[in-house]
Amino acid sequence: LFRHIDAAAPQSVALLEELVNLNSGTFNVTGVSEVGRRLEREFRALGFKTRWISMQQVGRAPHLVAERQGRKGRRLLLLGHMDTVFEPFSPFKTFVRKGEQAVGPGTYDMKGGLVIMIAALRALHAQRGLDDRTITVFITSDEELPGDPTSVSRAEFIEAGRRADAAL
Repeated sequence: LFRHIDAAAPQSVALLEELVNLNSGTFNVTGVSEVGRRLEREFRALGFKTRWISMQQVGRAPHLVAERQGRKGRRLLLLGHMDTVFEPFSPFKTFVRKGEQAVGPGTYDMKGGLVIMIAALRALHAQRGLDDRTITVFITSDEELPGDPTSVSRAEFIEAGRRADAAL
């Protein structure tokens, strides 16, 4: 797994740069949705079925859910978010490499984490480690400032947690 992840590092860095350069401030519904569409392609390539949960009622972009159903092992829930605190008017806008470091909106919270998730899932997929497993990936659009009421913006998120045996 580690060799696969290391070999794919340039691909992961390219994905990180692409995601960071998409502005996804919480209130930028178009930008957050673009990030989700880009992630959706990654999940589908790994055999996940995807669906969107509309958050129009609470003024946010939709949540993205990617799922694989299987019979082996525990039901795993992976969590993340697409939004950042940097709205389109922020001067902090782009991905910049500084030696071995990357700087930009969301590089660590949370686009970097999403790329790590994708890299781990790619490595597991290459080793057939996703076969016949139940894995749900729930990526919210509004972690930085949840849509109100949270009874709407968090309803399916909470339900996904109830169905899981473990969550990361």
